[in-house]
Amino acid sequence: MKTSVGCLFFAMLVGQGGVGPPATHQITASIDADGTEHPATDALPRISSIMCNVAYNAPANNTLKRCHITIPGYDGDVEIRAKVGNTGPGTLTLKCVGKAPVKCSALISPYNGKVTEK
Repeated sequence: MKTSVGCLFFAMLVGQGGVGPPATHQITASIDADGTEHPATDALPRISSIMCNVAYNAPANNTLKRCHITIPGYDGDVEIRAKVGNTGPGTLTLKCVGKAPVKCSALISPYNGKVTEK
């Protein structure tokens, strides 16, 4: 009996992908000095919280910096450290807002998707 219970527990762990919540993941986008955008995209297979983690540019360029996040249920600018959530599975697109050059990143939690940065 102990063996079958142990095997069942192990099978449940393997089927769930391990113990504990999925990890947090960060994606990064940028705009080059010449204005070329490099958005980041990610598949969101489930409801997640997306936070505009960092947005920065060259020290001499003191413009307002934000992330632009497009997800199911939201499409707009997000201030640094602010969070938005998707309404269901779909694609996350992250773009930077600010005078080039600029980089920005977003934190996805919980994360269990696959990243594609362009």
